[in-house]
Order: sequence, then C-alpha cells, then structure tokens
Amino acid sequence: MQTLEVDIEVLIDLERAAANDCLADTVDYAELACVIFKSLGGSRHPSLRVASSCVAGAVLAVDKRLQEIRLTLRNPRIVLDPAVDQVGVSIVQRRE
Repeated sequence: MQTLEVDIEVLIDLERAAANDCLADTVDYAELACVIFKSLGGSRHPSLRVASSCVAGAVLAVDKRLQEIRLTLRNPRIVLDPAVDQVGVSIVQRRE
C-alpha cells in the first residue's frame, strides 16, 4: 500500500448552518474522510489523475448539497531527478 496525501476543499452553502449552529446543516468531515480512505484503498488506480477523479466523484456523492470539490493528491514517495519536493495533481470537479 502506498502513502498518498490528500487535501480537499468542498463548496457548500453554509448559510443555514451559520444561522442556527446546527451540525446537521454542515458537512460530516468524518464521513468524507472515510469515503476518501475507501476510495483510495479499495482499488488500484493507474495514475494520480485517475485516483483524484475517483475520489472527487465519491466525495460529491456523499451529500447532494456539495456543489464542488477542489482536490490535491500527492505521492510523497515519488523521487525525481533533478530533485522535486513532491509530485501531485490538483483537480476541480463540479456537480453536474
């Protein structure tokens, strides 16, 4: 199993959550973390690009209120010559 680093930003209207301070009106971050882990660990992906697209689709499927995801997926173990700190891919995926 390889180690990957994931950064995500999700776009969701939080006006209602801000007004009533109700956790149910926001995103369940623990659920998103589980979906990301399952999406990456459940199958092998031929590239970071394919893996990132798979993760983005799975995250958007979690909650219909999620409008967009910005995702960066990095593999810190890839070594390049000349030296590069990290190799990764960033995508933006919107709900259709």
